[in-house]
Amino acid sequence: MDFSKLPKLSRTDRDPGNPATPDTNAPVPNTPVPNAPVPDSVSAPTGFCDACGSPINAGARFCPGCGKSLSLQGSGGSGVSPEAWLSIAVGIIMLLMFQNFPRYALNPSTRAFDATTPSGQVIPYAKSAFFLPDLGVSVFAMILIVTGLLMIFTRARWATQTALIVTALAAALNLWALISSMPIIGFNVNCALAVAFSVYLMISQVAVLKTS
Repeated sequence: MDFSKLPKLSRTDRDPGNPATPDTNAPVPNTPVPNAPVPDSVSAPTGFCDACGSPINAGARFCPGCGKSLSLQGSGGSGVSPEAWLSIAVGIIMLLMFQNFPRYALNPSTRAFDATTPSGQVIPYAKSAFFLPDLGVSVFAMILIVTGLLMIFTRARWATQTALIVTALAAALNLWALISSMPIIGFNVNCALAVAFSVYLMISQVAVLKTS
């Protein structure tokens, strides 16, 4: 077969003076593909808050915009975290178990909680070594109730900041009561537990503030 009779293929170079002449050697630009899949690292919102309309990512328990509890959204409150109810229940139980200070606060003129020394001297309750420990435990119990209510209804930043401040005050009060009453009535386990759980609550509240 004689290949010399076949037409020769020629390459036409692009004329620099004629921009309409296509450049066959030019690289093809990267054209974006419509409806390209979103990378796994990008977290798309799965819904919006009923209160403020902020986008909500999957797994979020509170709205990043207004702090509303998302467990209440569209569920009628049935998805509230059990820690909230536990905190409220423990606080109420503590108030029922340690009634001296609440009863004295309701009736300061009562003499039912006065202390008596071995020599027979009567010491008013407000000046006795039992007053500060009872006060500290009662304050801590009320902090548990307030914290539980905040977990149910809102986790707004201002509410969490307020809870953090009062929890720190409760920890300081119980620590002071523990140290000041120890020489007279010994080591008070209730105040020590209140200090420990107050510190735990403060750590949790700081973590919430960092994510809000």
